[in-house]
Amino acid sequence: ENALRRRRLCTLPAAWFDVLAWVLMLLANFLCVCICVVYADVFGRENTTSLLFSWSGAMGQTFLFQEPLWVLLVVGMPHGLRRMAAVPCLGVLLSQLGIFDLEPCIKAIASC
Repeated sequence: ENALRRRRLCTLPAAWFDVLAWVLMLLANFLCVCICVVYADVFGRENTTSLLFSWSGAMGQTFLFQEPLWVLLVVGMPHGLRRMAAVPCLGVLLSQLGIFDLEPCIKAIASC
């Protein structure tokens, strides 16, 4: 344990790193607000409103459509491959393609 303490470059408790992370996040948020205020001052109310609506639409598209789709694909892929391998004609096709035993492959994908 003493050897680990000697090798450690920083002796601050871990809680200070959490505080530092939060301070950096708040500074990043403050910077974003400042950028929006400067943009609003330079380009006017209509352009700023249009910008904020387009950002909101992009965030909505990401969180409502793209992220759930990716989660479904990642979770469903191993189950879909397992079912495809169980169908006789697809099992023969997969074996002709050189994929003889899908179970290790499916387990590897499922464990990720």
